[in-house]
Amino acid sequence: MMVAAEGCFGNFAKISFRRLVSMTALLMLAGFWNPSALPRTRLAPDQGERLVALEEGSHGIVAVVEKQGSRRMKLDNYYVLGGTASTGDERMQGHLPLLLHPAPGKVAFLGLGTGISAGAALLHPSVRQLHTIEIVPEIAQAAQRYFHEENLRLGSDPRTTVIIEDARNYLRASGQKYDVIVGDLVVPWRRGESALYSAEHFAAGRRALGPHGIFCQWLPLFQLGEEEFRIVVATFLQEFPRTSLWRGDFAPHEPALALVGQTDDAAIDPSRVEQRLRELKKDNANPHLVHPAGLWMFWVGLLDPNDPMFAQAPRNSADAPWLEILGPLAHAGSARTNLLVGRPLETFLARIRKQPLTGAALQQMTSEVLRWREAGAGIAEASLLLSEGKSSEGEAAMRRAVAALPAAVQSGLMGGDR
Repeated sequence: MMVAAEGCFGNFAKISFRRLVSMTALLMLAGFWNPSALPRTRLAPDQGERLVALEEGSHGIVAVVEKQGSRRMKLDNYYVLGGTASTGDERMQGHLPLLLHPAPGKVAFLGLGTGISAGAALLHPSVRQLHTIEIVPEIAQAAQRYFHEENLRLGSDPRTTVIIEDARNYLRASGQKYDVIVGDLVVPWRRGESALYSAEHFAAGRRALGPHGIFCQWLPLFQLGEEEFRIVVATFLQEFPRTSLWRGDFAPHEPALALVGQTDDAAIDPSRVEQRLRELKKDNANPHLVHPAGLWMFWVGLLDPNDPMFAQAPRNSADAPWLEILGPLAHAGSARTNLLVGRPLETFLARIRKQPLTGAALQQMTSEVLRWREAGAGIAEASLLLSEGKSSEGEAAMRRAVAALPAAVQSGLMGGDR
């Protein structure tokens, strides 16, 4: 009995000693651990990066950082909300849907970021009211203070109203009607943000559009796998069966695509687009927009809701948030290998371009428009070849593609603040 008692006491002593050591280590760690002393944003001083401004709010930490030739806005260190180096591309995200509408008078941008995309609306004389809906007040403040030149001082323009609100709730409850609604680039699979790609949100957007309305949703392909892409497009087509697909740029590995949904069956009229381009005030960041070819080279084609690729895909909804469910599996840990970028993306876009145009769409699209579209596809292919290290092949492809465009567009592509 004594031996057993000593054995039990010995084990107890060992366990207690381990606990004591563990507790001591934790106390020592707590003495050194001081969260308030941690940097609230990460910088790369070896690359000449410096902090311009930093604000902390209930939604996170908003930082404005810059290095030579570039100023960027970041949320919580890793989420880049845009920057001055991509002014041309960001403005195109505003120009494209506005140029496709016959006369946009009242427009809304869901998400502000740097304000550069929304600011593009101020170059369209027909725009009388510009509503920007942003959930993070510190982002809106930073956009107006540190990106005012690039966003064309939208914060002080009398046509602009900056609304601090959740875009989903605002569309459902405000009762406002718009000619064009533009959904900004957001991370589709992040908790909360995936709802901006839900059936309920797209339905609210459709209800908030007036006659001949356009809902444009931008997609960051560099943050989407093929399955997620199919889910988003299928969900969008459920509310906007009349949808065209557009490039936002010709970047091979960080591309953006736009889903442009219409509330009616009327085809986009190239002659009306040409008129809208003539009305557009000069945008030095997008000099290629001096000619219709500078817009049509971004067009891919029409999406078919009956295409099995989309018809058989799940729909993202409040009850079935597939993007949020798939997010941890697809985006955590190892590097992504199934993103819809590069060669897989160009293969998919080629498939869409080859689909025949019928009815009103075929009647409206001239041979010139189709030729300009192919020139855009050629530029994308050339960019991809160059990124693959195939310099001579890529340069030759680029020369052929650019040569198919009007001289004014060629000149614009060679310049501008992209």
